[in-house]
Amino acid sequence: MSETMADDLPEMAPTSGDADPPPLGLGRPVGFIGLGAMGLPMVTALVRAGHAVLACDSDMARLSLAVDACGEGLHTTPLATELGDRCDLVFLMLPDSMAVAEVTGDLAPHLAAGSLIADLGSSDPAETRLLAGALSARWLRLIDAPALGDPADAAAAELGFLVGGAPEDNAALTPYLMAMGEIRRHTGPVGSAHAAVRELEA
Repeated sequence: MSETMADDLPEMAPTSGDADPPPLGLGRPVGFIGLGAMGLPMVTALVRAGHAVLACDSDMARLSLAVDACGEGLHTTPLATELGDRCDLVFLMLPDSMAVAEVTGDLAPHLAAGSLIADLGSSDPAETRLLAGALSARWLRLIDAPALGDPADAAAAELGFLVGGAPEDNAALTPYLMAMGEIRRHTGPVGSAHAAVRELEA
């Protein structure tokens, strides 16, 4: 995401600057955007672990595959905005930072203050930090938790995750990541997990 993209993120009404963001709500579905070769088995693993999931993809065929895989335990929508209205924790499994910026731009105006977005892809760390700053100004939180593994690992719920972000956000993600695999390492602040993946790939 370029600095221009960060500036283009739609505005949200600010809350009091002295107040802490509210905790994640209880009893709401987890949002998941991106039902490709990795995302679909990851969603299946979440549903299999008993989590209520609202899954989103612009490809209706992928939504149908998800329903076939998960049955009545999964709800789907082609609209990212619906996840913003119904979820306060949303996972993104998207191909790159540009896709993350585009989807987040649609999602952000509909999320309640204090909501958490988790990027499970291998985005550019500099773009991740820029996006985190833009979202923070709107009382939204971003965490990078790139998945390590391939579709077979995702299908077996044996992915590894590097996690970058605030300790309380790491804690909020832990039960969901553990449903899909294991946390290999907490790497530090937002962007550090994406940076660690770049180092592994170098």
